Amino acid sequence: MSGRSARVLIVVWGIAYVVLLSWPGLTLFNRIEPKILGMPHVMAGVAGWLVISLIVLIVVDRAVSREETHLPD
Repeated sequence: MSGRSARVLIVVWGIAYVVLLSWPGLTLFNRIEPKILGMPHVMAGVAGWLVISLIVLIVVDRAVSREETHLPD
């Protein structure tokens, strides 16, 4: 993944993060049942977004650091 596509990924992820964890998106998960790993559905949705955030940020960090090491001085 190039640095440019990593930056595009972070912008798309950021917009999706804000939309899905605010009013319009959170209504998709706004249920108590079914419980997922003992958590209500809404809490499991937020926890899932946190895990996805970690993965996206690791991928972007590796792509950007790989690009920085290949830049000429």
